[in-house]
Amino acid sequence: MTRDSVTGDIWLGDVGQGTREEVTKVFRGGNLRWPYREGTVAGLKAKPSPLIGFDVAPVHAYGRGSGICVIGGYVYRGARHPELTGKYIFGDHGSGRVWSLDDSSGTAVVTSLLTMTSRGPGPKNGMGSFGLDASGEIYVLSLAGTNLYGGRIHRLEQTTEGVPEPPRLLSRTTAFTNLSTLAPAPRVMPYEVIQPLWFDASDKKTLDRAPERRHP
Repeated sequence: MTRDSVTGDIWLGDVGQGTREEVTKVFRGGNLRWPYREGTVAGLKAKPSPLIGFDVAPVHAYGRGSGICVIGGYVYRGARHPELTGKYIFGDHGSGRVWSLDDSSGTAVVTSLLTMTSRGPGPKNGMGSFGLDASGEIYVLSLAGTNLYGGRIHRLEQTTEGVPEPPRLLSRTTAFTNLSTLAPAPRVMPYEVIQPLWFDASDKKTLDRAPERRHP
């Protein structure tokens, strides 16, 4: 549970019982609906009558297809990522996914930012929390494993280069001058591996592109 330094809003990452995880804003007198609601579905008990406080629905809820344990974060107010300013950054311990949430329009818009790789042995080697430095930059705290030393602190960074999708057609690879004979293009060298791989009723050719010669 964290407080936005600009608006004063209190954000809560609320772990569910068995089907939903939720992100909720906390209000004075607000009833966050457990156990009569779990996220957007029915909870374990009936809604009490009369209700203590007023009913507060989650800003965002997700099911087991996206994760199993929400990790509440912070509203971003740093300088390194202006595109995230005012958005709530949160994640999930089980899936390793990190999202941004923008509710400035009145409707929550959730965007996937990254998926962390689990490190270390044990079942609890995912993210454990988020943190802020003095400049408002966000860090992700990752566990190394159950009851083990070696946790990691990751700073939220934006990659500048993406990984392009591979061509779907041989004609778009520029590796051949003739697709019917599979004649290699200039500077593309066919080769064979020492131990051929097994293929079921298919054909395979191995090619490598020679480095381009540069003249002074």
